[in-house]
Amino acid sequence: MQVKVNQVDGSVFNGPQREQWQLSPGSTPARGFLASALHNDAPQAIYNRSNFHDPRFTELFQQALAQPDLVRRKALVHEAQAIQHERGGLLIWGFSDVLDAASAKVGGLAPEQTTFASWRFDELWLNPNA
Repeated sequence: MQVKVNQVDGSVFNGPQREQWQLSPGSTPARGFLASALHNDAPQAIYNRSNFHDPRFTELFQQALAQPDLVRRKALVHEAQAIQHERGGLLIWGFSDVLDAASAKVGGLAPEQTTFASWRFDELWLNPNA
């Protein structure tokens, strides 16, 4: 593939033709697949710049969002990711690692596995003597 770069300023990039660029750079915070897809190319994506629309991907994505069982959700996500890789419009250069951390003075933290940040601030407390 050959790519010809046409560098433009922000007013042109975000102008009326914003949704018609064949390729455009971007990044999103490092989150799980479901949260990232909600920004990039899911059915109701905020920034669907590649104009990706695939009925099977949509079906899998919506099922994964509704699936509370992590094992079942994993299978749905893997199939959706394969479709995104094979037919999607994103050129993903990589993923950066992110680690959430807190001071030892913060109590009540629990591991998060839903792929959506869901800090339960109502369950946290501060221990100034820790």
